[in-house]
Amino acid sequence: MAEKREKLETVSAKEPRVNILLVDDRVDGLLALEAVLSSPEWNLITARSGQEALTQLSETEFAAILLDIQMPGLDGFQTAARIKDNPAWKDIPILFITAIHQDTSYIHRGYKEGAVDYIFKPFDPYILRSKITVFAELYRKNAKLLQAQEELRRKEEELYQARKLEAIGKLAGGVAHDFNNIAAGILGLSEELRDMFEPGDRRYEDLNEIIKATHRAFSLTRQLLVYARRQVISPEVLNLNAVVLDMQGMLSRLIGEDVQMNTDLEPKLGLINADRGYLEQVVINLVLNARDAMPEGGVVTIKTSNVQLAADSPQDADLQLLPGPYVALTVSDTGCGMNDEVLSHIFEPFFTTKERDNGTGLGLATVYGIVKQNGGDIAVHSRPGSGTRMSIYLPRVVQEELKPIVEKLPSEPARGSETILLVEDEHLVRRVVMGILRKNGYTVLDAGSGPEAVELFERYQGPIDLLITDVVMPELNGRQLADLIVARRPGVAVLYMSGYTKDIIARRGILEPGIHFIEKSEICSELTNKVRQVLQARRQQDGVSVLN
Repeated sequence: MAEKREKLETVSAKEPRVNILLVDDRVDGLLALEAVLSSPEWNLITARSGQEALTQLSETEFAAILLDIQMPGLDGFQTAARIKDNPAWKDIPILFITAIHQDTSYIHRGYKEGAVDYIFKPFDPYILRSKITVFAELYRKNAKLLQAQEELRRKEEELYQARKLEAIGKLAGGVAHDFNNIAAGILGLSEELRDMFEPGDRRYEDLNEIIKATHRAFSLTRQLLVYARRQVISPEVLNLNAVVLDMQGMLSRLIGEDVQMNTDLEPKLGLINADRGYLEQVVINLVLNARDAMPEGGVVTIKTSNVQLAADSPQDADLQLLPGPYVALTVSDTGCGMNDEVLSHIFEPFFTTKERDNGTGLGLATVYGIVKQNGGDIAVHSRPGSGTRMSIYLPRVVQEELKPIVEKLPSEPARGSETILLVEDEHLVRRVVMGILRKNGYTVLDAGSGPEAVELFERYQGPIDLLITDVVMPELNGRQLADLIVARRPGVAVLYMSGYTKDIIARRGILEPGIHFIEKSEICSELTNKVRQVLQARRQQDGVSVLN
């Protein structure tokens, strides 16, 4: 019997204590129960009346209730009935304590009011402990089951979000490829036509509006790719404080005079590995979101800090990050705050609480995509009327010396005389790029597909210094074409040009080392500079002129 009793009382040290409610109007009755049930595995809470028991139930969660029947005021039957009428308490097992052994109608009433068992006085201590042990273990198993169900629900939600993200990514990728081809052609021809007129001419101004609208369209497509984590990024080791300090002047102008901006920057902030341009976009979007939450003015604070996330840390428990060192950027405001319904949707694309035509609903979706693609996560804390605090966490990297940023002036003009093989399956884009290059002195050979480019390459007897190729093409994509051409003529430099790389030259959106890339939205403004950079990089790599 002693061995049996010891086994019943054995509980893993890791198991949490459960609460047992003891209800009896007599002090000696409570003391007797406490003496028998005293154990490190149970937390015994007492009540001297039915009303006090109901108060305890409203404040604490219990695994079982030991309830005396004969009490003044609310007796045991009435107390049990009220417990069972409450949805939050109705599943708690009730064990009646009684000295009446023979009145079966009395016992039947107890079961009718919700009792699961009876303990008859004088009770056997072993039987009482055994029954409480059973109900305590049932409570623990049920708690674990509920926890597992909640974890399953969370995983299903994550899977749903992942599938939604994948669907948006595929849609964004398809849209980006086709749309950027069309938009790049419109942009190039519009700029070419605009330059035929003088500023102030109505035709000049109309074309200027077309150019502005095209840039906005490029921006929308880029934001969709960012949200779906399919944009191309070029990470570098940097100090987040430096990024914030460099942006202070611009941010002050963006938020206006009625909003005060404060900074609280950690002096010994760790380094991160992220794309500076996209990180600046994160800061801008968070600050603008804070400003919009304070239409009557207020205070926005930008804070940086070193954070050590632990596996069991309650801090931002919803973060989907591995334990370890992180750098946190927190933007907080004194604005109107958000309710739970709004909070549950804030990172969804096109969701906005702003008035129509006063926002695309892509700002925070863009932030979410950038932070996730850079290996981080974001936590949001907000209540209506109490402002909002948004914190992004990015992995801290091993400390290393940062090289000072020196602005490099181009050593050569953007013009050149080299021979370029241009491959682009969209005729309008090919025409625009070819016009820009030829206007700046380059000899251009053009092809509308990969196979056509290979045939032209083999047929052409002169030197080819640079291959500019679209990435996503039928039959032979840009990467396959470049590998083939460079294998046959190693001195040829390569510049990829696309609005969507489809992981052909980038893995998870991160450019592979040594890859040169230009977005189609930048071909009118940056193409010639990018061409010079690629040719100069090739010259330095070979140690000889690319013309040889």
